[in-house]
Amino acid sequence: MDTDLLGLPQDEEERLMALEAYCVLDTPRDPLFDHLTELAAQICAAPIALISLVDRNRQWFKSALGLSDIHETPRAYSFCTHAIRGQDIMEVPDALLDPRFEHNPLVLDAPHFRFYAGVPLYNAEGFALGTLCVLDRQPRTLDEAQRRALSQLARLVVVLLEQRKSDQRLAYLAQFDALTGLPNRHLLRDRMTQSMARAERSGKLMTVLTLNLDGFNLINNSHGHAVGDRLLVEVAQRLLSCTRAGDTVSRLVGDEFGIVLSDVGQPEEAAQVAQKFLGALVRPFSLDHGAEVYLSASLGVALFPADGRDPDELLKNAEAALHRAKEQGRDSCQFYAPQMNQRALGRLRLESSLRQAVARQEFTLHYQPKIGAMGGRVCGVESLLRWNDPEQGLVSPEVFIPTLEDTGLILPVGLWVLDTACAQLQAWREAGIDVPSMAVNLSPRQFLQPELDLRIGDIIRRHGLPPAAIELEITESMLMRDPQQAVQILGRLKHLGVRLSVDDFGTGYSSLAYLKQFPLDALKIDRVFINNITNDADDAAIAIAIINLAHNLNLKVVAEGVETKAQVNFLIHQGCDTLQGFYFAKPMDAHTCGHMIREVGQFALDDAEEDAA
Repeated sequence: MDTDLLGLPQDEEERLMALEAYCVLDTPRDPLFDHLTELAAQICAAPIALISLVDRNRQWFKSALGLSDIHETPRAYSFCTHAIRGQDIMEVPDALLDPRFEHNPLVLDAPHFRFYAGVPLYNAEGFALGTLCVLDRQPRTLDEAQRRALSQLARLVVVLLEQRKSDQRLAYLAQFDALTGLPNRHLLRDRMTQSMARAERSGKLMTVLTLNLDGFNLINNSHGHAVGDRLLVEVAQRLLSCTRAGDTVSRLVGDEFGIVLSDVGQPEEAAQVAQKFLGALVRPFSLDHGAEVYLSASLGVALFPADGRDPDELLKNAEAALHRAKEQGRDSCQFYAPQMNQRALGRLRLESSLRQAVARQEFTLHYQPKIGAMGGRVCGVESLLRWNDPEQGLVSPEVFIPTLEDTGLILPVGLWVLDTACAQLQAWREAGIDVPSMAVNLSPRQFLQPELDLRIGDIIRRHGLPPAAIELEITESMLMRDPQQAVQILGRLKHLGVRLSVDDFGTGYSSLAYLKQFPLDALKIDRVFINNITNDADDAAIAIAIINLAHNLNLKVVAEGVETKAQVNFLIHQGCDTLQGFYFAKPMDAHTCGHMIREVGQFALDDAEEDAA
C-alpha cells in the first residue's frame, strides 16, 4: 500500500521536522510514557495501547502495551497515519468493515487488529506528531467517558514530550554553544582533561589555543548583531575544517574560540596548525547584497605539560599569550611565556589609569605644522593626542591609544580631541595667527560610530569654523576593512564640507577601484617609505608612484616623517605638495606652536640647514 494513497497532511515536511526536533525516535523505554499507556488500556478496557509517532516511512512506538515483540510498523499499514489528519479522536469499530483497512495486513494477519481508537498528539505549533491509541482484536466502540479520558491522556503525552524536549535542550546548552553548535567552555574543559590523559600515556604534547577575532565589535556596530552572528557561525565552520579527528573547537565567549589539539609531536607542529587557522580566515566573508568583509584573528598558544597541568591554568596561559599577540599588532600567533602574567597585570593597570585619565582630564593636544612644498609656508597643523600621566609624565601614544581603542574610551576622547582642536584653531585665528587648516585623526571605532557626521558637524558649527578648515585623517587599513561601507561613511563626511585624507598610505593594500570611489582630498605617504627614500631605490620608487598616483586622481600628497634636507629636496623635486616632520618642527603644545607660526611663518626651503630640527 502506497502512503501517497493515504493522503499526506499538507504540512507534512514541517510536521516531520517538528517531530525530529523532539529527538525521541528510537530512544529507550520511559516508565512515565508506559504509565500513560497502562492508564489508557485500563480506562478503555483494551488489551493494547500505544504511543505511536508517525515518521516518514514508519510508525514507531514510544510505548507499546500488549505488543511487546513489535516496536514499529510500516507507515503504509498504520491506522495512525489517518488519525493525524484529523483534530479529534478517530474511532474504527470494525476494521474488516472499513474500506481503508479491510485489506490491511495488520488486520488480516497477526496481530489481527479489528478495533482502533486514536487521539492525535498535537504540539503547541499545531503539528500532529502521532497518536495515543487503543486497539482490540474484537470489534467494539468506546463510550463517551472513555473518549474524554483518552483525549485527556493524549494531552498528558504531549506535556511529557515537551518536558523531555526541554530537558534535552537544557542538557545540550549545558555543554554546547547555542549559536555555533560548538562545545562550550564547560565541555572544552572535559575534552582537555581527556586529551591530557592521552598525552601523558603517549608522551606527546597537548596544545591549547585561544583565538579572538580582531575588531569584531566593529562588525556588530556597523552591520548589526544578526550579521555578526552569521559571521561567527561561518568562522566556526572554517575553524572546524582545519582540525583532525580528536581535536576540539569550542566557542568560549563572544568572538573568542578555544581549540584543543591532541597528539602534537613538536611545538613547531602546533605553530603550523595555528597558522592554518589564521589562514582559514583570510578569505573574505560574504554579507548581504554581495558585500564582503575581511576578518583577521589573533592566537595564543599554551602547551601541556610545560605551560600548565590542568585545564584552567592552560586556558589562562593561552589567553595571556593571546593578549600578547594583540599587543604585537594582531593577525598573529604568540606562545605563552611565564613573564606574560606580569604583562597582563600591566595591561589591567593601564586600563584603570586611562579611565581615571578621562575623568581627570589628563589628556592634552600637541600640534605639528605642515609645510607647503611650494614657498615653505605653514599650510596647516596636525593635532596629536598626548597623555600627561601624573606619575609617569608624558606617555607615548603607541602605549595608550590601542588600549583606548580596545576599551571604547576612544569614543569620548576622540570627540574631545576634535572639540579641542577646533577651539584652538579658532583661538589662533582670533589672535591673528594664520593657520589655514587643522588635521584630526579618526580611530577605527570612531569611524564606524553611528551619526559620526552629525557629531562632527555640530562641533565645527559650535566653534564657528568653515568646514573646509578641518581635515579628517583616516588610515588606509581602516578604509579597506570594508570598502563599500567606507564609501558611504566618507560620502556623509564629505557632505559636511570637511577635507578627507588617507593616513599611512601605502601600508593598507588599497584597491585602486575603491580608491577612485573614495571622496578624498589627499594621500599621506607613510613615514616608513620616507625614511630611506634617498638611499633605498625601492622606497624611492614607491614614494614616486604614490605621488604620481595621487596627482592623477587630483589628490594632494603629504609626506610625513621628513627629517633631512635630502628628503626635502627629493620630495620637492618629485612634486610632493606638503611636508611634515622633525626637520621643520616636532609636535609641541599650543602656545609654542602658535608662537613659532607667528614668528617663522615661512621656511626657506632652499637654504635650510641639515640640522635645523
